[in-house]
Amino acid sequence: MIETEDLGRLESVVEKLLSDFNNLMIEKNKLETLLQQKNSEIEKLQESLDNVHSEKTQVHERVSGILSSIEKWEHHQSPKEEDSGEEKNDEKSGSSPQLFSMNR
Repeated sequence: MIETEDLGRLESVVEKLLSDFNNLMIEKNKLETLLQQKNSEIEKLQESLDNVHSEKTQVHERVSGILSSIEKWEHHQSPKEEDSGEEKNDEKSGSSPQLFSMNR
């Protein structure tokens, strides 16, 4: 009888181990699926971030170009004012003020 009881306990322990193993395999599969979804989401977010960085660079370049154009325009206006005897940035004398000054 002792052998029968021992075999019964062994059988129940093995069944529990197999059940736990199957549950762990199911959980592992779910976690692998979730990991794939998260990796896909990370890739999409990285692409979005790269696009934002690219747009930021383009905006920076365009703004720099606009500022450069304004500076050139101001530079070309300065000799005309000096040649005609008008003082720079003097609104009372009728000269047009500089739009932007890069001096800080």
